[in-house]
Amino acid sequence: KRSEQQMYGGTKSIWLILIAVVLMTYANVVLKVRITALGGGSSASWLSYILSMMLDPWIWSAVIAAIVTGLLYVITLRQLELSVVEPLFALVFVLVPLAAVLILGEHLPPLRIVGLVLIFVGVILVGQTA
Repeated sequence: KRSEQQMYGGTKSIWLILIAVVLMTYANVVLKVRITALGGGSSASWLSYILSMMLDPWIWSAVIAAIVTGLLYVITLRQLELSVVEPLFALVFVLVPLAAVLILGEHLPPLRIVGLVLIFVGVILVGQTA
């Protein structure tokens, strides 16, 4: 039987993972939007492209979100087993495509939707053991 403190720690870790998943989804979408926007025409040099990315505050916000995600990942590893943490982080593979549809107007073919549903069901099953 799990103690109240262990249950609280597990619940707290699940919330930290969910926050990390949202941050990583944000980072992915922002990077896609900004890298596409900064791409410019084919006449733009790589140096000016890299410089414009390095000076873009949105790119930096995405980088910071990714770093915070990494820190949250490490923190959750202290509370939960790797065999639980890693599959829960797989929610990124569900949220990023959904965000791409909603924000970027991308299209999800039916087979990809089935795959996303299977990932989500797997995450729910793993979450039940946390």
